[in-house]
This record gives sequence, C-alpha cells and structure tokens, in this order.
Amino acid sequence: RGDMRSARREFEEAVKLDPDLSDAHLELAGFLFLAGEIMPARIHFGEGIKGKTEEEIAEACFTIASYCQDLGLHAQAVELLKRGMKAAPDAASIKNLLA
Repeated sequence: RGDMRSARREFEEAVKLDPDLSDAHLELAGFLFLAGEIMPARIHFGEGIKGKTEEEIAEACFTIASYCQDLGLHAQAVELLKRGMKAAPDAASIKNLLA
C-alpha cells in the first residue's frame, strides 16, 4: 500500500506472534537494512534463512542486497551478496550485482 512504516510494524508484529515465520523475518530484515539498523537486520535475516534451501538463501540475499544497493548502502549489499555467493556460487544475478 506504500506505507512502509505500517508494513514494517506489521512484520514486527508477525514475528512476535509466530517466530517461525521465516518469510516475515526476511521482509523485516529488508526494512531494517534499509533503515540502517544493521545488527537487528542481521538477526532477522539469520532467522529468515533457517530451513531455506541454498537457492532460496541466494535469492533472499540478492533481493535485500538490491534494496541496499539502490539506497547506496554498498557495504551491506556486498555483505549480503558474499553470503549469497556461498549459497549459490554460480548465480549470475549475484555475480553481476557484486561486480
């Protein structure tokens, strides 16, 4: 709906109600990275990738790194892309964004 603050609050509430909602953790991690709240973002990212396949982890890394890249948060983007490379070393999208 375009209301980023409300969306963030909804994801925060979702992970409080059900800490096993990995996709909600990943969405919240994205909001937190964009807000510059790196440590909480890392924590939620870690919770979000639990039980995910390597391909899903690589996709999550790419998506959130893209958000960070767009906002000029290059260090965070690189960190995520390196994690994505560990999960999927041959992922062209990750290599391209990292370059």
